[in-house]
Amino acid sequence: AESKHLSVLKVALQGVYMQTEEFKRVLIVEDDLSLKPVWHELFSDMPAQIYWAVSYEESIKIIEQMKRRREDFDLIITDIFLAGSGTGIELISSQLVKDSHAKTILISVADKDEILNEYGHILPNAHVMSKPISIRHYKKIIGGMLFNE
Repeated sequence: AESKHLSVLKVALQGVYMQTEEFKRVLIVEDDLSLKPVWHELFSDMPAQIYWAVSYEESIKIIEQMKRRREDFDLIITDIFLAGSGTGIELISSQLVKDSHAKTILISVADKDEILNEYGHILPNAHVMSKPISIRHYKKIIGGMLFNE
């Protein structure tokens, strides 16, 4: 017969395995570093590994590194205007992101409807969210996107 301690250990290990399997990779592309604590709080109770980039160029390098390791992001969140020469719209509409299985969210201070009217045709699968970031509201949306396939 199995000892009580061994049974508890097996259950604990199953729990760890299940949590690991649900672990999600998220890339946040935002050049306003003062928002980093807000994003970390938003993901604080989700099993997610957060990667951070401040520019289009840096985000492309990170996505390419992941691809070389045969890994992919589950979610890419990007501001429209970034440091460097590229934009979040260019990132989401890039072939590299289109070829991945990542869900995408575009964040902006601009009006959501204006963005969709202007860029909706090149961002058919992107969600658009407005700043300022409401942690409680976005936590529900992002959690749903990541864990309720």
